[in-house]
Amino acid sequence: MSLIELLYPTLRLVVVRTFEQGRAKYQSIDSEEFRREVAVVFLSEKAAARLGVREGDSVEIEAGGRSVVVEVRINPNLPEDLAMMPPGPWANRLMRAEKEVFLNLKGMEVRIKKASEKPTSLENMF
Repeated sequence: MSLIELLYPTLRLVVVRTFEQGRAKYQSIDSEEFRREVAVVFLSEKAAARLGVREGDSVEIEAGGRSVVVEVRINPNLPEDLAMMPPGPWANRLMRAEKEVFLNLKGMEVRIKKASEKPTSLENMF
């Protein structure tokens, strides 16, 4: 196992619609509510502890050479090896890294690490 794998273990990321994301999508895509509800990743308490992050912290998620910074939300019902994001520009940026995104219904492997910067803005996304 490499040092990178030890420091930044992989998690399986799934993209799942949330009630809050569904409500926020009816706002303007550049609204603060939309960003607050979509530029997030849900982690279990154990995964967050292993990564050294708490609710509200920023993390960088990397997949296939693409990365995005989002805010952490804790979901105690998630398995330790699973991360969840609502659909939107932040998840889309990562999903484009997956070659067969529509066929990969089990999610994709990502690396997550604590970040010091704020979530990636839409202006810096594309």
